[in-house]
Amino acid sequence: MSQNLKTLLSERPIVLNQKIASSGEGTVWTTDLPGFLAKLYHQPTADRIDKLKVMVAHPPKNPMRHHHHVTFAWPQDLLVDAQGNGLGFLMPEIVDGVKLSLIYNPKLRSRKAPRFNWYYLHTAALNFALALKSLHEEGYIVGDIKPQNLLVNSRALISVIDADSFQVRDPLTKTLYRCLVGSEGFTPVELLGKELATIDQEEVHDRFRLGVMIYLLLFGDQPFKGKWIGRGESPQPSELIRQGAWPYAPNSQVQPGPNTIPLSILHPQLQVCFQRCFTAGHQNPQERPSAQDWGDALKLAITDLRMCHLENNHHYSRTYGRCYWCDRRAFLGVDIFSPVPAIQRTAAPQPRKGSAPPAKQPAGSRRKTTPIKTAPSAVSTMANGSAHSFSGMAPLQAATHLLQSSRTAVHRRTSFLHSLHHPAVWGGGCIAIGILGLGMLLLPELQSGLLIQQGASSLESVLQQKVRPYFFKAVPLQSNNADANASLAAPVEASGTSSTPLAAPSSTSFASTPLMHGGHWDTVTTLDLTLDDRLLVSGSKDTTVKLWSFPDGKLKHTFSDHYEPLVTANFSKVAKTLVTSSLGGKVMAWDLKTLTLASSLPLENGFGMEGTIRNAATDDSNSFVASSGWGGAILLQYLQSGKTIRIPSNAMTSEQALVVVPNGRQLVTSTSDGLFQVWDATTGSLLRTFPDGLKAADLAEPISALTISRDGKLLASGGWYGSVVLWNLETGTLIRRFPKQDKPVSVLAINHQNNLLASVSSNATIQLWDITTGARHLTLRDAAATIFSLKFSRYGDLLVSGSDEPAIKVWNLKTRKLLKTLVQ
Repeated sequence: MSQNLKTLLSERPIVLNQKIASSGEGTVWTTDLPGFLAKLYHQPTADRIDKLKVMVAHPPKNPMRHHHHVTFAWPQDLLVDAQGNGLGFLMPEIVDGVKLSLIYNPKLRSRKAPRFNWYYLHTAALNFALALKSLHEEGYIVGDIKPQNLLVNSRALISVIDADSFQVRDPLTKTLYRCLVGSEGFTPVELLGKELATIDQEEVHDRFRLGVMIYLLLFGDQPFKGKWIGRGESPQPSELIRQGAWPYAPNSQVQPGPNTIPLSILHPQLQVCFQRCFTAGHQNPQERPSAQDWGDALKLAITDLRMCHLENNHHYSRTYGRCYWCDRRAFLGVDIFSPVPAIQRTAAPQPRKGSAPPAKQPAGSRRKTTPIKTAPSAVSTMANGSAHSFSGMAPLQAATHLLQSSRTAVHRRTSFLHSLHHPAVWGGGCIAIGILGLGMLLLPELQSGLLIQQGASSLESVLQQKVRPYFFKAVPLQSNNADANASLAAPVEASGTSSTPLAAPSSTSFASTPLMHGGHWDTVTTLDLTLDDRLLVSGSKDTTVKLWSFPDGKLKHTFSDHYEPLVTANFSKVAKTLVTSSLGGKVMAWDLKTLTLASSLPLENGFGMEGTIRNAATDDSNSFVASSGWGGAILLQYLQSGKTIRIPSNAMTSEQALVVVPNGRQLVTSTSDGLFQVWDATTGSLLRTFPDGLKAADLAEPISALTISRDGKLLASGGWYGSVVLWNLETGTLIRRFPKQDKPVSVLAINHQNNLLASVSSNATIQLWDITTGARHLTLRDAAATIFSLKFSRYGDLLVSGSDEPAIKVWNLKTRKLLKTLVQ
């Protein structure tokens, strides 16, 4: 940038190096001043500059200063041009923070930071409460509290960005500079429907937002969410806030769902804070706990946490008395704090050796060239004198996935052992139980032959991990009273060394593409375009469905009724309806003219013990939805008649992909041995299987992705071993194989002209293939994300991708460049 800039106070010349972020408000640049970034406004109004002057003159105290940590990306000095006109400000660079969604979202956490456990989450919540307390003490109101404005590092220390959006009051002149924006789910009842630009916000409004954020950190979800027991469909989240309907309010029409983490597992002081915030505070905002109150309660809760003697990545409240996470894993088969990342159906992109995985970077932060290491920082000693130890799992590296898959069964066998710590139980009978338990615990390893293969050292490791805790680490009976001297005077750092560090953020170039705001804050799982290319729909793990005008990328509407990650969203051929389905099996049809719910199918998905659905698809007319369960069964649900057809799992396999022929008469599924099954969609009967004979044996490879052409004539399949194959669906014959990929194929798409096939192989690279010749036509690289969805425009000149960045990107296939990005 050629403009001459200098700081207002020190009059130091500032050179802008690289633009690292851009938004509708301004741009963020690296500078020649180490450790500082510059933000320049597109329209630097007098109010903005005056507001910045107040902020520069009255910074808040940094509650994490003794940790040498930057808590606030605070304006340090104004930036002016040669004539002295204010253009923006200088702020500290945050180099070691990652997006908050990486640690509170259980699925992202298990993949990116599996050792960031409940103790770390309590600590992050405490540090945010202390940061907000510091701001409130100086008279600042954050206003737009949301996950996107918070970063967290490997020590659970929080950084707050976008500080120039705060509400600021000049302590000398009393002039008020309001916060102009807010976020859905974080707006208190008294501000709903109000024009925030006209409201003088108060500390009690931030108190509500703080409660929501702490709930999000500790439970991984929003508080105003659960099983709706009232009449009709569940209201929008804002309406639930208006009603004060959260699962633990008296006479609430929102009740805890089957997977809801109960409030009772928290320290009693935290339970009281949540009740004050969401129940008592609904009628009287002054009842909401202050940041100081939350900080005191969190300090007590942290000192009360105990490490589970069965799983060292589990922590539970001593006042609760037992490890809830072990119980949850035993009864639900779900462990959101598993130290071993779950096997991913779509593999994460592999970083180059010595480099950090790329990730979208918020304004106010920038990548270091080395990944974050979870350092053994000052260990927080608890009031009882003990310290948390974060040792690794047993060193059975070759058996990691085996142990992970058998973990649920093992804990079903051993959850009863929590009761064995009572003195009345320990006795002669304990020996017999111990011998029996030893055999049951080692059964999976003995059956698999793993111990035989790896010898005595492996046996010793298994004994150390699985058997010794029962006999040598028994937890004595403890009082239910919290320690009187348990409060902490300083922010708590998460102790120990993590075996899997948080992924370090990396810089992403935003200079060449405009950013369209109002997007998703979690992985974009599904995309669709109307036939006239005027509307784009996106569904996400953040549980929302968003409707965009296309290709300008303006957000038209957000549907927030699923409360679960989205699996699919599809327009009807004539663009009158939109059908969406979510992970738990809920199917909803929307009228696109009125943007209202036209019909829905019950949440009961018909899969029984198979649980959630893996994928789903609809026909052109949106007359039915075909869903695939994790156990292999298929469910066909007709929206108008309510008719349901269930194809049992014994006809399928668990390695299964699914597509519906556009005319709605047939659907195609895959098997784990590379076969395809064609089903009658009206009866559920099997019509044919292909290929057969030697062809099938030659191709034997589990299918990871399927797509079908618009005319229903071509079927493309992607395999777990990287194969990409094109089939004639009408005859079941192979047309051609494309060059094999080095990773599983996760996404496929065929354009409307049937001349291009797009594929993604579990990374950030999109390959486009010439269907006629089989040659590679084009490669598009999105180095910042893992791609989960693709959609061609009608005329094949544009390609839309959805990723876990999270972002929706529109690619121009003629210029071979990124056209625009739709992000939060």
